[in-house]
Amino acid sequence: SVYIDDHHYFNIRNDSFTWLEVAPGERHIAIRRPLLGLEGLNSFSLSLIADATLKVEPGRVYYLRYNELQEPETNHPELAEDHPLRSGDLQLVTRDYAMQAKEIVSTRFLNSDLLAPNHAATSIVEVNEDADYERNLVLLEEERAAEIERLREQGKYDETPWYWPFGGGPTVPLESDRRLRELDREYAALEQERERREEAESGDGWWIF
Repeated sequence: SVYIDDHHYFNIRNDSFTWLEVAPGERHIAIRRPLLGLEGLNSFSLSLIADATLKVEPGRVYYLRYNELQEPETNHPELAEDHPLRSGDLQLVTRDYAMQAKEIVSTRFLNSDLLAPNHAATSIVEVNEDADYERNLVLLEEERAAEIERLREQGKYDETPWYWPFGGGPTVPLESDRRLRELDREYAALEQERERREEAESGDGWWIF
């Protein structure tokens, strides 16, 4: 069972291939072994057999090869020695290696069935963007709490009086608040762009039947 950013998309099978269009950034890839074809919940119910993060750049194609019996003859030249996709059953390989006669060109496109659904061969860019926003929001909230604690230690925080439930807070602007506002502006602009693109694709005119 193959997961991208904790979302399950397909169950890989022997001599098969599929593809996904993803958003640039760090994409987390995990493969778990299902029990009797059933998907588990989170990490406690399925054995984790591959776990790695790949930094994806715009406009590039990445070839990931899964093989439990034989590793590729060469390693990807762009990966560091300790990168998890440089060794093991799941590895990043070059396009030249992927296109060899005994590699991806000899496999078949992965089809769906009841026990092995294939929700790939599509774009998951918007799902990635939403996941990135939620992840960054959580990280910035944690940074904000840590920043407030530092300001308390530096005497730059006014505590709320016990007799008045309002007021109090940092005496200087928070860097984390600025970054949170910037994150919200970027996501709002992203949503507006999605709406404009949806309107452009749907069209608005007359047709004859």
